Amino acid sequence: MNVIHKLLSHQVFKLLAASGLLGLMTTTYCQANIEPLDGIAVVVADDIILQSEITKRLLMVQVQVQRQDNALPDVADLRQQVIEQLIMENLQLQLAEQQGVRITERQLNQSMLDIAADNQMTLRQLEQTLISEGKTYVDFRQQVERNLIIKEIQQLSVQSRVRVSDYEIDQYLDSAAGEQMADVQYRLAHLLISLPVEIG
Repeated sequence: MNVIHKLLSHQVFKLLAASGLLGLMTTTYCQANIEPLDGIAVVVADDIILQSEITKRLLMVQVQVQRQDNALPDVADLRQQVIEQLIMENLQLQLAEQQGVRITERQLNQSMLDIAADNQMTLRQLEQTLISEGKTYVDFRQQVERNLIIKEIQQLSVQSRVRVSDYEIDQYLDSAAGEQMADVQYRLAHLLISLPVEIG
């Protein structure tokens, strides 16, 4: 990564010198406040994972572990696990985009309401809780959306792999195991039907 940065810096320097902007850039650079730029930590297919994403997720995991009164694992190991998790999420999100998987505002809003209700809160109380934990409602909402998209693409992936033909179904039902299963289902259905129905 350092080699790439050096090459890019050298090329930018040559370009600025050739265009006569080097003096202006040097003056502006000296006068401006220097702020560190967010760096690319990992390249994942057609996307990237930023250093800030890793840091944010790492802090979140550390807080969760501490809340559960568990001993914090080695930071280097934990960081590697976080990176692997982010890579997996990123790949799944890219796949979801290719497949056209989208979560509507209505679905996302309902999920936020469900999360609040599961924690016996209103959305406003959920937002206040997140703020007290050093998080933002917007970031949390984005993470919920990512999770919903990942869940959707996982379900689609499983469905696409599980394809059973009519012939395979017929073959199974004709087998001893299939006949036994059908008999069990019939007896279960018969048992359920014979139960008394309670009215209002």
